Amino acid sequence: MCRSLIFTIFLIGLVNLHIEAQELIYGRYTTKEIEFEAVDFEPEADAVVLGEISTNKIVIPELESTVLRRIKILKPSGIQHGTVTIPFYSGSNSYVRMTKVKAQVTNIVDGTPKTLTLKEGDFFTVDLGNGWKEIRFTLPDVQVGSIIDYQYSKIDKRLTILEGWVFQNQIPTLVSIYSIDIPSELNYRVLSQGEQTLKHKFDWKKDGTYKWILKDLRSFKEEPYMSSPSDYYEKIEFQLAGYGFRGSNSVFADWPELAKHIVNIESFRSYIKPNKTYTQKLQELNVVGDNQLQMAKAIYDYMLENYEFDGYVGILPTDHIKQLLETKKNSRPELNLLLLAYLNQHGIEADPVLISSKGNGRSNIIDSPFADQFNQLILTVMADGKSYFVDVTNKEVPFGYLPVDFHVEKGFLIKDKESRLIPIQVNHRSGIQQSVNFKLEGGNDWVSDATIRFLDYDGIRMDRLKEKNGEEYFQKETMGFNMDQTQGFSFSSRNDPRKVVDMKWQKTFSTNGEELLFIEPFLYSRFSENPFQADSRTFPIDFYHGFLDNFNTSIDIPDGYELDDFPEDISVALTNGTFSFNYKVTAMENTVKINSTIDLKQHVLPAILYQDLKYFMEIVTSKLKEPVVLRKTTLP
Repeated sequence: MCRSLIFTIFLIGLVNLHIEAQELIYGRYTTKEIEFEAVDFEPEADAVVLGEISTNKIVIPELESTVLRRIKILKPSGIQHGTVTIPFYSGSNSYVRMTKVKAQVTNIVDGTPKTLTLKEGDFFTVDLGNGWKEIRFTLPDVQVGSIIDYQYSKIDKRLTILEGWVFQNQIPTLVSIYSIDIPSELNYRVLSQGEQTLKHKFDWKKDGTYKWILKDLRSFKEEPYMSSPSDYYEKIEFQLAGYGFRGSNSVFADWPELAKHIVNIESFRSYIKPNKTYTQKLQELNVVGDNQLQMAKAIYDYMLENYEFDGYVGILPTDHIKQLLETKKNSRPELNLLLLAYLNQHGIEADPVLISSKGNGRSNIIDSPFADQFNQLILTVMADGKSYFVDVTNKEVPFGYLPVDFHVEKGFLIKDKESRLIPIQVNHRSGIQQSVNFKLEGGNDWVSDATIRFLDYDGIRMDRLKEKNGEEYFQKETMGFNMDQTQGFSFSSRNDPRKVVDMKWQKTFSTNGEELLFIEPFLYSRFSENPFQADSRTFPIDFYHGFLDNFNTSIDIPDGYELDDFPEDISVALTNGTFSFNYKVTAMENTVKINSTIDLKQHVLPAILYQDLKYFMEIVTSKLKEPVVLRKTTLP
């Protein structure tokens, strides 16, 4: 049989198949797929997922799933995608079983399809630990133009929370399809995440089949100021409505009912309602303070000094209060609940709050009593009529501040009948205040006296960098000092009444008699370069916290010099008003004063603002580097 005839047979019945309209069939390709060469919306891509489909059906007591993924190699660097890994969580009791794994690669050689199929011995299962496993395989003869198909089936015994589906990949995806058949006796709530997924109107049939079809998905790549990538995946999950907590068959109708169930867990109750023996032990702590806030801070500091965080996190304590009082080392829920117990026994109101921290993959908390939405336990503390959010596991974070990855929208307050979702609002006034004075000393030596104050979260950041790297490295790498020109550096830090780090130093440089002197007025900025260089942006921009930076510089114009040039005034802001920049120069007879402010009111910005933000940041970073120019008017 001639090659042209073989190729014709290969395409029979497939010419009319269109990947956007028809679902995939393993090993069968359309003309469009064979001829596909570049992704319109991501032309630099070296490979593409032509299509993928996850077909799911609940057959009580199991979820049966089949996944097919088709990849095409577009450039030589994309050949790496011929090595495939499929991670899955099996658990200690083998909750998940992988079956029927198969894979093939097809190349078109002289107009003829040539397919190589992997055998059973080509697939390897690797134990990754902690219940995770991974199937690995490498396809042979992968080259530019290769089409890779692989398919597997999976049996999952967990029906309370279904694994769901992530629609994006590390390479662009033309179409991603997820369908699930749910029997009428089960009722699931859909947990959606990602801009497209939230807007998507899924197909539904009366027989209980639901389908999502998402198209033209960009590759998932980490971008600057993207604090937690997993929070932005386009994905769906399913949670059984009427959640049974920790294997219980109980159905929780509302948040107070879930809270009651949690509080009644023995280990949890030992902190919330300690018995007389432990009440007396807690009250033995001698706390000094003129008001509740001072007392709360004293107890917080006592915990930091006397108890150690073991690195484990979660929403429930596994140990009774007795163990923690003896060992003085445990996980986040135990330590925060012990702080709660100390506070309550000293007349200060404190309550547990469950949150989903950044990176937990739960950016959208739904208003339904599902505890598995959360992964961390913190406290809300009421002192002198004011509310504070607190976590006592980090010695670098003072009372009233949370780690920046805990700056989330909502949390679950556990407080009897008042249990509910509440906003997580950490009140702070972070920012950088810089004051610099330039003056000429000794004829040719210019001296700048600088004072910079870092407030709240910026102070915490500077404290951490100095402690981690040491003072010399901190000065060189963080502050960008030329050590030959810098003298008299001092660093001071305090936590009360707020976090403040003060730095002072003097910088000297010689003019060497040049006719023109270029003086950059600002010695330090959080934005030395524009961090946004990509042409486009897929995911939201997270600056971790808001801030207000204020720069003030005064340049004394000595005898023998005159002002030759200086930056123009400017005032710009993003279209939504959440990010603004002001720059103003006041030129007087013997002095030039420069004032600039950078004000970020909202720390997470949507990707739709990226082009405006990129342009805005180019103005900011360029403007902060513009020099004031002095001209020498008299010869020495």
